[in-house]
Amino acid sequence: MTEKDYFRYWGKAKPEHDGAEPYHLLPFHCLDVAAVAYLLLGGANPAPDSSQRPYWARLFEAFLEPLGREASLRFLCFLVACHDLGKFSHLFQAQVPEIYRALQEPTGPTRHRRGPRHDALGLELWIELEPIHLRPLFRDPTWKQAWIGPLDALAVAVTGHHGRPPKTPKSSHTLFSPEDRRAAAQWVADLTKLFPFELPWPASAKGDLDQRFKQLSFYLAGFTMVCDWLGSNQRFFAYHTEGANHPIEDYFHTVAVPGAKRALAETWLVPPPTAPAKTFAALFPSLSEPTPLQARIETALNLDTEGPNLIIIEDLTGSGKTEAALMATQKLMAKGRAAGFFMGLPTMATADQMFDRMEKTFEQFYIPGDRQPALILAHGSAALNPAFSNRLGLEAVPAERHLDGEAAPASALCSSWLADNRKKCLLGAIGVGTVDQAMLAVMPVKHGAMRLFGLVNKVLIIDEVHAYDDYMRHIIENLIAFHTRAGGSTILLSATLPGRLRQSFVKSFYRSLGYPPEDIDLVYGEKPPFPLMTHVRASALTADHATWETPEAQVQHVNAAFVHDEEEVLAQIEAWVAEGKCVAWIRNTVDQATESFERLANRAGIDSNRLHLFHARFCGADRERIQKDLLARFGKEADYRGRRGQVVVATQVLEQSLDVDFDRVVSDLAPIDALVQRLGRQQRHPRTEAGEWLDPANHGRRRDERGSKHFLVLAPAWREDPEKDWYKDVLGNAAWVYPNTATNWLTQKALRQKPTFALPQDSRDLIEAVYGAVDLPELLRDIDEQHRAENLGNRSKAILRTLSWEQDYESSHERGVLDREELTTRLGENPIRLRLAEWDGQRFSPLASASNDPGETELLRWHKSQVSVRFGPVTGSPGWQGPQERAYLALCDALPDRNKGVALIPMVPVGEGEWEGRALTGDGERPLFYSREKGLALPDADPETN
Repeated sequence: MTEKDYFRYWGKAKPEHDGAEPYHLLPFHCLDVAAVAYLLLGGANPAPDSSQRPYWARLFEAFLEPLGREASLRFLCFLVACHDLGKFSHLFQAQVPEIYRALQEPTGPTRHRRGPRHDALGLELWIELEPIHLRPLFRDPTWKQAWIGPLDALAVAVTGHHGRPPKTPKSSHTLFSPEDRRAAAQWVADLTKLFPFELPWPASAKGDLDQRFKQLSFYLAGFTMVCDWLGSNQRFFAYHTEGANHPIEDYFHTVAVPGAKRALAETWLVPPPTAPAKTFAALFPSLSEPTPLQARIETALNLDTEGPNLIIIEDLTGSGKTEAALMATQKLMAKGRAAGFFMGLPTMATADQMFDRMEKTFEQFYIPGDRQPALILAHGSAALNPAFSNRLGLEAVPAERHLDGEAAPASALCSSWLADNRKKCLLGAIGVGTVDQAMLAVMPVKHGAMRLFGLVNKVLIIDEVHAYDDYMRHIIENLIAFHTRAGGSTILLSATLPGRLRQSFVKSFYRSLGYPPEDIDLVYGEKPPFPLMTHVRASALTADHATWETPEAQVQHVNAAFVHDEEEVLAQIEAWVAEGKCVAWIRNTVDQATESFERLANRAGIDSNRLHLFHARFCGADRERIQKDLLARFGKEADYRGRRGQVVVATQVLEQSLDVDFDRVVSDLAPIDALVQRLGRQQRHPRTEAGEWLDPANHGRRRDERGSKHFLVLAPAWREDPEKDWYKDVLGNAAWVYPNTATNWLTQKALRQKPTFALPQDSRDLIEAVYGAVDLPELLRDIDEQHRAENLGNRSKAILRTLSWEQDYESSHERGVLDREELTTRLGENPIRLRLAEWDGQRFSPLASASNDPGETELLRWHKSQVSVRFGPVTGSPGWQGPQERAYLALCDALPDRNKGVALIPMVPVGEGEWEGRALTGDGERPLFYSREKGLALPDADPETN
């Protein structure tokens, strides 16, 4: 039998020093990738019941209707097998001259001439081959006259498997030789025999078909990326250099498919079977009894209707919203509506805390067996943690040549993705991370399509959904729309959600399903109660509203009072400490928190050993140490004797992350939703007057015996008609953190009018008094209108920076930055990561001290030596000279990220637990200070929250 021309092309190559097979034939690599697709789509185990087949297959079949199950499978495998079509070009082949010469014996020069990337070459070759080889696959012969190929949107998706849509070359005249074109044509023809299909759509349906294929292209792109990622791994797909020994049908079934089975088994990409419905006690055996909210979800949430759901849960901090959301998620998973979930949180600290909680629960969602579910943490500071990077396996893969102008070849990309949980987490069965990681799925960033595909068949849970500005909120609404269109359900959680935001989320859900905008307002009532669960379904334009009674023992009675001078706060804290109270003061900026900490340390009535500072400007090791210490001192089960006389000065990280409980809380004036969150850290768990925890397992749900909450707020003196700087006069640079001072004024007004209130009974009134339709003094009205105009502008920016469902994978990316993830998820927050390094005159070492953990590596210590800051002045590392330059280059060689994306800051000790260093700023090099007690300080820094 004459060997096919396509066996003269290589697809993967190893570095020169590797002694094994030097290359992998291109057809075999394409079949390896197609085999992964074949298994993910259920090809090896066709289930007669459609509900038992992989959700990915069902999703794709819905887009391809009426192609049918078997034809859809073959069509998709064919498309995926064409992903590297561009490697049928002498330009690509000549990148490794010795292999090119060995396979093709070219008569001309073999030196590599730089040309388009192989993904762009693949799209160009598809466009050439499509009229002759692909349009005949349509039953309707009139497709031959179509000006634009009907399958082009799908071709862009599969050829764009390196994270972005390819750019079509300006001219194809010299890109392919006659031999290249002949080999590619043979390959496409033989693929249609290996995966036979016929396309049933008539040419008259082109408009509808174009729209379907555009929407399919987003998910097909991510699917192809996953398949190529796994199909490029040599642990499962050994290189083969002889084509004559393996006809493609034989290779596919006897080599590629078994390799794909091993890859899927070891990566945990396919989750185990989901568990049947469970009671609350079975899902959370460590909890004594459900709260009223949790009981309502367990007994009354109706999820029998097919299709996506949107569930919005509003209840107080500490009411058990997280467990309620997980209860609803387990119900959906038990009904086969999801195979996992992703929980998005506002900060890295909240994600860390949630990950710790999920480690105790996540296995309850699946049937125990050989396959384990993958639980992944994803945020900027999780990337180098080995406890996470090992969860999907494949840490070490054999190397392949770095080719084609790519940042890394597919196998190296595999390794980096497994060390970068921000991308990987959406592929795991259960992901916990910052909401930003899910938002990137609908932004035109590199590999965003893989994130979007990773959310398919998962429940999307977003906590603290009120906490985001208009820019982020539009991206989240678009994320909900994409997720809904793919059949996914969403659960939103909040303690302080204004009614207009609830309406906005519901409208986004219904608009994505094609309901007319003018009809959507019918789902809203007048003033909803609080607490509240809103449940909307795809099947009808109606909303189910449910509320529940809060037991009297859990009603929070609050007495709010204002002070107008920091000295009054210091004196009051000193008095409370004298009574044995533990106190938290939550300030609006890091600098204010540090200054107040220093002033309290100088007060005669404050024991400096019982005074603590907590903010986000500590390096990872110190932040972890402080968090553990605060939980030990102020957590639910903390010894009441150790709580007495303790004081914590903190920023917003305390309100957003830790499950801590103080006798008294002081807060700077902030918007009402932030104050309610901060109030949630006061008397959070029921205790005796002395502070001993009343464990519900032993005492039932008893009322806290410390009496009403006394909530002290530092604010300007009240003015009915305030001047321009009324807020800044007392709270200084906090005006940069909360720029809409009208919201702060309305918050102060609401608490003055109702200084004594009960939660949850008065929650809705307090929120709407600030965020509803309200009257403002003229000056504040101007400020509020300016802020609203800025919000509209920010929302417009978000529209331009998010994908559009009406467009396809290619055109939606034309507006974005593709080479790096420069499309920020948070406007005005462009943090720089500082990697603090102790300099001993010869080498750099991590500032984080070595611990007693035997699993801690120096790489992890470098990770724990990082701190993210939003300092305006800091722009990077100082200039390197002499020994420091040599040490820096050596460190770059030793670290996997080569110090890219971070600024290495050399530090020298200046005292016990204190260092001084230098950083590059817009004004040249400037000193920078770090203290284990106070964190990072830079003179004249911009105000910084957290």
